[in-house]
Amino acid sequence: MARYSGRKGAVYMATSAESAAVPVVSLTSWSIDRSTEKLDTTAFGDTSKVYVQGLPDAQFQGEGCWDDTDTTPYTSSTSAGAAKLYLYPSLDAPSKYFYGTAWVDFSVSTSVNDAVKVSCKGAAATSFTFNG
Repeated sequence: MARYSGRKGAVYMATSAESAAVPVVSLTSWSIDRSTEKLDTTAFGDTSKVYVQGLPDAQFQGEGCWDDTDTTPYTSSTSAGAAKLYLYPSLDAPSKYFYGTAWVDFSVSTSVNDAVKVSCKGAAATSFTFNG
C-alpha cells in the first residue's frame, strides 16, 4: 500500500454524459462524500435507537482558481443532462479513481484581497464507483 501527496490529484469532467471528459484546470482541491443513509427502525421496547443501512450517497465538491480558458464546469452546470465525472486522488496511481455521472453546480466568487475562486459541486446521477 502506497501513500501519495494530494498535489497530483485531478478532476476530469465532461459537459454531458455523451461527451469526453477533459481535465478541469486550476482546481486546487476536491472531495467526495459517500455517506450511507441510516434508516430509523426503532421499535417499542428497544433500549436505544436502532438503524438499518440504506443506500450510499455520492456528492462531490471541487474548488480552485478561475481560469478563463476552461469553461467545462460552467458548461456542465448548464447542461440539461448529467455529466461524466472522474475524480483521481493522485495521477501517480492513474488506475484508481471515482467515476460516474453527476448533476453539476458551479459558482464563482471574487474578492478585492484574493484570487477569483471557482467551485463546483454536485450529486450522483448514476451509481458512483471506485475503480481500484
